[in-house]
Amino acid sequence: MSERAERLTMSVSEAAAELGISPKKAYELAHSADFPSFKIGTRTVVYRDGLREWVRKRSEKESARPCY
Repeated sequence: MSERAERLTMSVSEAAAELGISPKKAYELAHSADFPSFKIGTRTVVYRDGLREWVRKRSEKESARPCY
């Protein structure tokens, strides 16, 4: 009867897996101003809902670019 709630954050490595990119690239993104990551102590975490929004915004930008 116990349902496990989805965590609010994930590790940078988990975010990399979700995005289908390397952990190294995810850590590079984590240092970008617009990427939804932050520090908790010494650990960098990614805000799960923020990641979804970041992907949505990036995909909208890409679809707005003209194709040649």
